[in-house]
Amino acid sequence: MTTHPPNDSLRPTSRRRFLQWLIGGALGLSALAVARATGRFLTPPLTGEQPQPVTVPNPALAVGGRLYVAEARAYLLRDSGGYFALSAVCTHLGCLVDERNPGFQCPCHDSRYDDQGRNLTGPAPRPLDHLAIAWTHEGDLVIDPGLVVSAEERLSPVS
Repeated sequence: MTTHPPNDSLRPTSRRRFLQWLIGGALGLSALAVARATGRFLTPPLTGEQPQPVTVPNPALAVGGRLYVAEARAYLLRDSGGYFALSAVCTHLGCLVDERNPGFQCPCHDSRYDDQGRNLTGPAPRPLDHLAIAWTHEGDLVIDPGLVVSAEERLSPVS
């Protein structure tokens, strides 16, 4: 009579072996979660083509007023000097900033800007971009998100 070696696949798994598999799986899942979070942190959320100029029909903002123009990813504002447009794209990693009275705040890494777009806190390296704006003959306003202008530039209201 011949005896065969015991089949390892039929042997019950020991408690030690089960715990090793369990810990190894947990560590592997943890490493994947950290890698995914790191990748999301390092990748800007806004990529792709630069938006084209956007027409804002007959804007009637009072001094201190603001209007978000989603197509341009910009805020149209008016102060005592006139109209100006601020890019809504954070200068840190490209997230869209939210309105916070009196200024703006990046929801990704908490950069804060005043109502003129100057950076106050956070990792943002510079102020929000001021965008070119112009009046049309019909009294509409055009925001050009592809053209950055000086922060002092204002557009007088049409009378």
